[in-house]
Amino acid sequence: MLENVPVLSGLAEVARRLHNRYLVWRFPFLEPRTVDGGRIPGYEYDYTFIDSYPDGWRKVIIRYVKKIAKVLKDYGELENFHIDDAKEKYGEARMYHSGISSAECAKMVDDLIWSMESDTGHTCNRCGRPAKYVTNGYILPFCKKCLGEHSIIEAREL
Repeated sequence: MLENVPVLSGLAEVARRLHNRYLVWRFPFLEPRTVDGGRIPGYEYDYTFIDSYPDGWRKVIIRYVKKIAKVLKDYGELENFHIDDAKEKYGEARMYHSGISSAECAKMVDDLIWSMESDTGHTCNRCGRPAKYVTNGYILPFCKKCLGEHSIIEAREL
């Protein structure tokens, strides 16, 4: 409702860009890149890889991004790490990456990503509460409240 008020929607856009700028400053690998790994000309922080996921998963994703960044820093791989793709697939977060030269570091990052995928599969994609249901067909996890609001007919308990 309020997002239709031009001034408020403009302020929300500024706030989102400032937050994205902070996220990219803290976690450089969240900045989208060109196919060859270069910076996108004219990038103005309107999007980060976290925006590829449903809003309900943001807290889970950020928790794992912090853990991934710590591992990368410990191994000196923070500047080498790139996210190639981030998306929702089969009701879980997916993250594909490249650039890590240390096999041990890559294994630790992969383990964190697999844990993130599992956790998002049990987190409501709309509000972030523990999911109790998963939809049939296009698979998405929902809590009881959001499932009722979404008026999805077919869902099963997790």
